[in-house]
Amino acid sequence: EPMPRESPFNAVAAPNGVYPLTLGGTLLARLGLPMAFTKNVHPDDIVMLSGETVNFFSDEELRKFLSGRVFLEGNAAVELSRRGFDDLMGVTALPWGELPSATMEIDRATGEQFAAANSVLLKPQVDAQVLSMLHHAAFAAAKETTPVAPGAVLYKNRLGGEVLSFYGNLGAFDLASKLFSLLDVRFKQRLAEWYKPQIWYAEDAPVTLHLFKDRGNLTLCVLNGGLDPLEGLPLEGLGDRTDVQMLQPDGSWKKVNIVNATIQTDIPAMDIAFFRLEEAK
Repeated sequence: EPMPRESPFNAVAAPNGVYPLTLGGTLLARLGLPMAFTKNVHPDDIVMLSGETVNFFSDEELRKFLSGRVFLEGNAAVELSRRGFDDLMGVTALPWGELPSATMEIDRATGEQFAAANSVLLKPQVDAQVLSMLHHAAFAAAKETTPVAPGAVLYKNRLGGEVLSFYGNLGAFDLASKLFSLLDVRFKQRLAEWYKPQIWYAEDAPVTLHLFKDRGNLTLCVLNGGLDPLEGLPLEGLGDRTDVQMLQPDGSWKKVNIVNATIQTDIPAMDIAFFRLEEAK
């Protein structure tokens, strides 16, 4: 997730009055998908923007982001539309508000259904790819539903960027209480398919991943945010990385085993661990 080059003074406060909420803090950090905050976005990075952070950046910076791979939650799409970036997003995004309770999101490729949350209205361009639709039902158990608007839209723009706009306002809400339906393994797998992280935690424990380069080494920081110990660390995307080392209390690195894409080590409750991940030689 990008950071402004200069710290904003009197930044817009979050609903709790503490700090601007970000997708990294409110979404990825709870789903076990890797994230990092950076002032220097690499061309291979996936940029994630929320409505609360868009206006920290200039038009030039946003245009650079949109020339790569970008994930936009609903409020970010609205702010970018307001600033005239519809042609690079492939959608016009408008405020829409609370959805009726009997509204669901349906993935067009798989037919999977997801509970819908607060929404913006996405109006895609003709050459944009609509990945999911919001459907309304007359009542909760109704078999027939009516499509009302796109849920997720993917667009490849003239700058070579791939922009995924999502209907939900993910940055501005307490996901644990208002968007709990998003915090499940199905949604995690779907989000991982969309933005294709290098490595991610495939189970449902509250794990936060920070993936970064340290002195040329691909390094993974793992925070077990739960009250139970992690007995092994299953990771999607380990691939041929057979040399995994874990940082020890004395500052040395010790090799740990991998069995069935699971790092064979325990991480105590509310504890942190660091791993170096090397390609097989």
